[in-house]
This record gives sequence, C-alpha cells and structure tokens, in this order.
Amino acid sequence: MKRRTIIGMAVAALLLCTTNGNAQSRVVRRANPERDFDRRVIVSDRHIDLKPVAIGPKIIGNDAVRSFKNEPFDKNRLRMAEMIFRTDGAVTARQAILIAETFSFDSNRLEFLKMAYPNCVDRHNYYLTLRTLDFNASRERLMDFINGFEAENPLRIINRITNDDMKEIVSTLKNETFDSTRYKLAVMILNGGEFTARQIAAMAKTFDFDNNRMDFLLGAYRFCIDRYNYTVAVNTLDFSSNRTRLMNEIALRP
Repeated sequence: MKRRTIIGMAVAALLLCTTNGNAQSRVVRRANPERDFDRRVIVSDRHIDLKPVAIGPKIIGNDAVRSFKNEPFDKNRLRMAEMIFRTDGAVTARQAILIAETFSFDSNRLEFLKMAYPNCVDRHNYYLTLRTLDFNASRERLMDFINGFEAENPLRIINRITNDDMKEIVSTLKNETFDSTRYKLAVMILNGGEFTARQIAAMAKTFDFDNNRMDFLLGAYRFCIDRYNYTVAVNTLDFSSNRTRLMNEIALRP
C-alpha cells in the first residue's frame, strides 16, 4: 500500500510539471485542419501529441464517374461536378476524360474541364483531355486557362515524367499543325511535372522554327531537374546565335 501511494504521488507530480505554464505545448495546429488533414492521437513515452496527419486526395469512385453518363442534361452534369469539387473531391486525368465525353455541347465540356483541372491529381496527363473537345478554339481556351492558372498559382503538383509518358507527349506535339499552338500545348504539359534535359530536348525537336524552339527552351529550363545537363537541350538549336542567346540568358538565372 505504501509503495502504491509513493507511485501515485510521483505520477501526480509529473502531471503537474507537464501542465506548468512554462512548459511548451506540443500540439500542432493548422489554419484549416479539416481540409487536407485528419486528426490522430500519437502516444509516446511521456507525452500525448495531437498532430495533423496528411490524408490522400479524395479521388472519386467509378460509380461517381458513371453517374455523369446517367444524367441526361449538361446543366445538371456541371452541378454534379461542383458538388464533387466543393467537397474536396479529386479526379484523375482519365476520369476527367470519361466525364467530359458525357457532355453534349463543347462549351459545357470546356467549362467542366476548366473546373476539373485544379482538382486533378495527375496534371501532367491533363493534355490528353484536349482530345475530347470538338473545336480548336475550345482547345486553345483550355490551354490558355491552364497556363494562366499555373502562372498565378505557384504551388504545383509535381509528377516525374517517365519515358513512356514522353512517347505520348512527343507524338501529341508532332501532331500539332502550327508552332503557336504547339508552344501553348508544350507549356501546358510542362506545368504538370518535372522533366530531364533529355526529355525537354525531345519536346524542343518537335518545333518547326528555331526561334520558337528557343523560346520554349527558355521557359522549360525552370522545369528541368538536371540543369547541369541542359547543354543537351541547347544543342537542339540550329543557329549558333540562338544557342549563344539561350546560354547567356540562362547564365544570369539562379
């Protein structure tokens, strides 16, 4: 009995010390913990920590994708998309394609694709959604929207581009008729991931004119993960004057 009393007094003293005003709190807080994090209790030897633990994106299920096909009206399809994204739902690029194909009118399809882009978990594949649009004007509007969105929102979802990804990307760029739209498309693709110098060089080679190729390489430099190899990309330029200009401008960057 005496031993239990001593242990009880020791525990009470320890609790008193940990709740003292001079003790530092170990509770971690976020401004909006409900949005991207869940609460978990983490127990260690002496402390109980209440910390936010990151949870994965809430990617919608196949049933939710099929529900768009079952809805007969575009207006209601857009409302359904709003419901998903307002509750922090997310989609893959493939799911965005399947949903976009359910829309009857190109303008509504474009509106959905704009809405879905910020909520896409694999933005490096989002260029594939362009194929669902009927008109070139709609395709360009989507590219302009995405490139503007990325310019205004510096927090990016980073995806490493694989060699298999590059085969599809290069093929898509080659199918463009004009360098002007090829440039917009290439910038859209760059915004979704990170690339090696060799991969950027492969994209640059799809441009018809050297000046357009140089403009692309200037912008692509910041997406390169092995900038020490960027001479591989520089060597895709035909004219020495363009190579000199590109190297001079890159040399001034951090």
